[in-house]
Amino acid sequence: RSISSFVLRIITTPRFKAKDHVRDAVVILGNQPKTKMTTPLRLIEFYDDQDRFYRIVTTKHDLPAEELMNEYRNRWLIELFFKWLKQHLKFAKLYSYQPDAVWNHIYLALVGYGLSYLVKRQLNTTHSTWDILQLIRLYATKRWSAFLKEVHRIPNACKVTKRKTGPPKLREATETPGVQIQQPKKRNR
Repeated sequence: RSISSFVLRIITTPRFKAKDHVRDAVVILGNQPKTKMTTPLRLIEFYDDQDRFYRIVTTKHDLPAEELMNEYRNRWLIELFFKWLKQHLKFAKLYSYQPDAVWNHIYLALVGYGLSYLVKRQLNTTHSTWDILQLIRLYATKRWSAFLKEVHRIPNACKVTKRKTGPPKLREATETPGVQIQQPKKRNR
C-alpha cells in the first residue's frame, strides 16, 4: 500500500535556542507497540528569518531540508491567500457543493483577484488589492474616468472631533428602600 507524502508542523516550545540551528533526523513516532508507527518520518528543526522556531515532520526523504523548509513557507502563503479570498471575494459560502460548481467558484474568485491585481498594477497605485476591489464594486456602473479619479484622489485631512471625557453623566435615580433603579435616558429621534 502506498502512502502519500505530507509535510506537518509540530507545535511545541523548543528546549534549546541556538541561532540558525537546523536538525535533520529520521524518527519513528510512538513508544508502545499499539501506537508505534511503521513508517519512519523525517524531522526537520529550523529557525526562520525572524528567529521563530519551526519543527516539521514529513515522509519526504528524497528532498533536501532547505527545499522542504521552503515548501512549508510556501504552503503557509497559500493558506494566507485562500484566507484573503474567503474574506474579500465572497468565497466563504459556496453556492453548490457539486465538484464542477466548486471549481467554477474557485476559478471565478481567482479571476476576480487577478483582475483587481492587474488594475492595481496598471494604475501604479499604492492602494491595496482589497481597496481596488472595493472601488471596482462601487464604480462598476459608473464611468471609467470616475473610477480613475477616485483611485488617484488625494485623501483630505480627517476632521478632529472633540471626544467627551470622563464617565457618562447619569440621570437621577428613583429610590425604593433597599433597591435603586436607574432610569435610562430617552434619546431624541
